Amino acid sequence: MSLVHDWITRFTAWSVEAFHSKLEASYPGFMKLVGVITPAIVRLAEALECTCIHALPNLQTLGARDWYYPYFVGASRRKIFLDLGWCPFTIKLLEETTSQSLLDWVVSRKRRYPIAGHAQCDSNECVRNKIDEWSYVQQHALPDCECPKLKPDVAAIPAVLVKSLIPLITVQRLETEVTIEVSDAPLESPSSYVAISHVWVDGLGGSTETGLHRCQALRLQTLVSELMNISPAPFWIDTLCIPEQIEYRNATILQMRNVYRNATAVLVLDKSIQTCKTTASTEEILLSIYSSPWMQRMWTYQEAVLGKRLVFVLEDGLWEYKINTFPSLRPSVAVVWRCLAANIYRLRTDRDSINLGHVYSALRWRSTSRREDELLVVSTLLRAESKDLFDVNGKERMKRLWLKLKLVPYDIPLLDGPKLAVPGFRWAPSTLMHRSKIKLDTETAGLKSACTTRGLLGDYMTVMLARPLHGNRGGDGGKGKGTNSIFHVYVHQEDEDAPRTWDDKAHCVLRLYCNENWPKDPDTHPFDMLLLGGNKRPESGQWLPAAALVRQRPQTTRPGVEIGLDATVVCDYVGRLLVERLQINEVANKHGTVMSAGSEQTFINAAGVWAYQRLCIR
Repeated sequence: MSLVHDWITRFTAWSVEAFHSKLEASYPGFMKLVGVITPAIVRLAEALECTCIHALPNLQTLGARDWYYPYFVGASRRKIFLDLGWCPFTIKLLEETTSQSLLDWVVSRKRRYPIAGHAQCDSNECVRNKIDEWSYVQQHALPDCECPKLKPDVAAIPAVLVKSLIPLITVQRLETEVTIEVSDAPLESPSSYVAISHVWVDGLGGSTETGLHRCQALRLQTLVSELMNISPAPFWIDTLCIPEQIEYRNATILQMRNVYRNATAVLVLDKSIQTCKTTASTEEILLSIYSSPWMQRMWTYQEAVLGKRLVFVLEDGLWEYKINTFPSLRPSVAVVWRCLAANIYRLRTDRDSINLGHVYSALRWRSTSRREDELLVVSTLLRAESKDLFDVNGKERMKRLWLKLKLVPYDIPLLDGPKLAVPGFRWAPSTLMHRSKIKLDTETAGLKSACTTRGLLGDYMTVMLARPLHGNRGGDGGKGKGTNSIFHVYVHQEDEDAPRTWDDKAHCVLRLYCNENWPKDPDTHPFDMLLLGGNKRPESGQWLPAAALVRQRPQTTRPGVEIGLDATVVCDYVGRLLVERLQINEVANKHGTVMSAGSEQTFINAAGVWAYQRLCIR
């Protein structure tokens, strides 16, 4: 299986235009044939992996790999999705986080996306999900309804918040009169009420002062009472329970963790999910949930993961998600259920063991209309005191958050996306909501690095270069298409120059790609160290993320009392790299291969030495 995966990865790389044209010139029709055969091989491989996970659960070497189709095959399938009305952003989400088998299953069923309005969307953003609070208009439960709005006592909600209690709502109907009554629940202990989770684009957004249409309020009360089997059952919804005044809004955000933790259940309302029926297959229901706008918003992740029970409103009733929900399709296509169930299961992570890896995996595909709220959500989920985050904004707020977290997954410097331009924190993401393929370690007992005011302190596998390299984004005005963005480094075991032999794992050639998310200004950045993902040397033919660093000169040890380690190498973060360990035959072949120019044409830019060491990354 590993050998097949290596070759499929190569086929994918060869389908890039630069390689594709070479192959087509020498072997006409070869890549077209690969494109016909590869999908069947990948689907078989995914089915075998899925079976092995169940049949051989104790064999740790078996697990799901990321399988890819040649780019032109993926592009052809993407066009079918678009013709079926799917949002380009949702297509990208499915491509990056699910399996090829699932994508082919959706296409084979000709399943249309249930909600229109994605003509302006692209692969980076769903425009339909964005809302403008200034021009926002609530929607009625029925198209022709013109009922008035209902509001709770505008003084009652703040009065509850001042007492550090949770405000609750019940909709009372006495003959022709409908009113909203306010009650409360303790902040520190569970109570009998339902917390509502919804997306504003569906028309339920607002504040205490705005109120809610009577038809919507009555519908919510009916759904909550059905769930709780009590009439009328109390519930919490941001639209009615969060006042506009900033002090009360901030107070609510600080208690949000308790609002959802203490609720009997979290009730999810999303128009796209509501097009699915309770009689549909498990796979259809999970696909409706995973591809919904509700799964793409920041606040809804917190609301889902903190709740005891997660109940969805479908077209014909309520459906509760449980972790023991089994597939409906036959075992041979359980791979469809498995990748959907794995993604939805992340919403059921143990609330007390949520870590940064879990939060990042969820937020990287989510967005919010208020970017300043991101760190407040993150700090709440990670149980980091967030009161003093309200006192600062921008870079300082993010810096405070990292210091509060103290320990983070060791592989955080490898993340792509925007970084925090603050001394000592240039390694740190400035946002967790970045569309990235890179994943952070989610193991509670995994390797950790320490956030300090001087830099990130951790143990890493590195390559120490004998001379600095200049990672130029290209001689084309910074468009990243120049010739100085790819380097070859000969790596050996000894500190001094060694003969170039290839009979052991300690000697190899690494190819560095420096044109991915490289700093924009200035264009050229010297680096003399590579930070590699994991604590092992890469295998032959392996691709992996890396980071370029530059050692502080002159070399300084003990950068601060708070670090207190004599053997620490102090270095500055430069940028993210993609590293490929070339196979021996690609390096030794004089005439070259598709992936390498050959030994006579390949210029070694620098030599390097393997080193597993303690770093302070600034």
